[in-house]
Amino acid sequence: MKKALIIVVILLIAGFAISYYVSERFGTWTTHHKRVVTKAELQKAAPKLLSYVPRSTALCVHVIDIAALKTAIQKSNYFKQISSTPFWQKTVSEAEKELEQSLKDRSLETAVKVEPPDLGLVWDFVGEELALAVVPGRAPDAWIIAFLAKVKKPTRLNKITKLVVDAMKNEGLTVEETKYKGQSITTASKGAKSEVFYLCQTHGLLTGANDLTTLQSIIDLVSGERKDGLATDADYTSVASELRPGHIGEFYMKLGVDWTSVFSALAKDVNASSQPKMGGMPKMVGDSLTRFYVKDGVQFESYTALDVKKSDAKITKFYTSQPNRLPLLSAVPWGSTMMMAMNCLSAKDTYDLAIDSASSQNPMAAVMITGFITELEKNIGISIANDLLPAVGPDIAFYYRGISFKQDLPLPEFGFVCSSTDPPKLLKAFPKIGDYLLSFAKDKALKAEHKSITYKDIPIQVVQLAVPVSKKPAKISIAAAVVDKYFCVGFGAEQVKTMIDCLKHGHPLLKDQSQYKSISEGYPETVNQTVYLDFDAFWQQVKSLLELYAQVNAPDKRDAFQFVDMLLKPVKTVFVTSLYEHPSSKTAVQRSYGQVKIEDE
Repeated sequence: MKKALIIVVILLIAGFAISYYVSERFGTWTTHHKRVVTKAELQKAAPKLLSYVPRSTALCVHVIDIAALKTAIQKSNYFKQISSTPFWQKTVSEAEKELEQSLKDRSLETAVKVEPPDLGLVWDFVGEELALAVVPGRAPDAWIIAFLAKVKKPTRLNKITKLVVDAMKNEGLTVEETKYKGQSITTASKGAKSEVFYLCQTHGLLTGANDLTTLQSIIDLVSGERKDGLATDADYTSVASELRPGHIGEFYMKLGVDWTSVFSALAKDVNASSQPKMGGMPKMVGDSLTRFYVKDGVQFESYTALDVKKSDAKITKFYTSQPNRLPLLSAVPWGSTMMMAMNCLSAKDTYDLAIDSASSQNPMAAVMITGFITELEKNIGISIANDLLPAVGPDIAFYYRGISFKQDLPLPEFGFVCSSTDPPKLLKAFPKIGDYLLSFAKDKALKAEHKSITYKDIPIQVVQLAVPVSKKPAKISIAAAVVDKYFCVGFGAEQVKTMIDCLKHGHPLLKDQSQYKSISEGYPETVNQTVYLDFDAFWQQVKSLLELYAQVNAPDKRDAFQFVDMLLKPVKTVFVTSLYEHPSSKTAVQRSYGQVKIEDE
């Protein structure tokens, strides 16, 4: 029975994942977060199925129209090309053989021939609207899974119900029929009814749950006897009103739930050591909603609202600190493939939060981290927590441009810049920290070289290590400089020079790049954090490394690498996220936007 539930979950997640990669062309996308959707508009736009999801739901995956996904897949040249590759055909062939063998094994166990599922019925099952909910039970550690499906072709509802019931029987479950207010409920149990699942076909819907009371409440919602579904819940509507309608699916989650207990309750037969451990993290109470849209492409918008009074102050500081215009966007160069800029806590507060979380999650990891810091402090003669970190921030930016192949050793190009109350203190400590980090080189005979260079009247300190990788040694260096009130560190002096040019208005900036401007258009002018990722550019860099690896170590894996390249090369995606204080409710808010397009030839 749990396998059947897991299959349903996997189908839902796979649907969302596939929808990310479906588009023939991506059109113009503008954000709408400044305009709050009215309650009347919200109720009018809300798909009916969400009204039947229990109000107490802690997590809900809601798929509104998979038929559009199916149509896009069938029309897309992209998927036709993918399905024609040798790697794909081999993978599908192996999967078909495994399924065939599994059906044969099941037939031998049950002495009844098990037929493969009718894929047409499966598409009908998810073709119109589908919702999966995780609902708290009556006991603290009791969690319930429920689903509702609005079948595209009601005339086939009986066949779909039979398909599900047959799948339960094939799993060795005992199937019985009961009644509730004139509705037939199929009860599937295993053993001494320690595991039970209930299924009901009502008002053109197929619904099920592993708890009878929950299923009965869904039946009451569908019949109209009750009207307190998730669609009218104040917590849900408060976040839904901040996002535009017209979505094809959404993911809603209540924060503050002990998800470790959820996984334990829903997967009792799974080894506890393999389950996600979520305890020890700062308490966050609130609601989060992510919506997915398909209109000449795929986009997502996400909105999270934290209750400042109920959430841990250690985490709400990140959201409610006074926002500004992120001045260090002016230090991130044009062509960066990844970037994060923030104005939040001081580095000392961030460090304390990280150590507290690590200690709660894995005490040994915390010991290792603090041990490393202690050893570093011993070598440089400066206290990290008391001297250096208080001088860092709150404005911070990090960027990654790519991988340089100018030397025989591929080297990353990235930089870090922060505001500082005492930049000279950071610059003074830099050579000692650089020495310590480079001391981890395998060849202890290698010695770091210190030098100072000047660029546009600004001194740059460089710690350099020559690594023998071929006839000509590769030079690995870390450099640092102070520019006005900012402290810059880069992997190589060239990155520091680039940051100097950016801050002195002599270098093109990422924020002026058309791709970045289009995704951030309409964003609040005062934010706490922005994250940017150009997935396509990043993948091209990773591909170069994979090709080098395949040539030397795994020539038999080249088909797989070529398949991944074909899969990802046409995909273009960027996203940004922001933390800020809601201007009216003073709620701590995280808002994210993203877009995905496929250049379908």
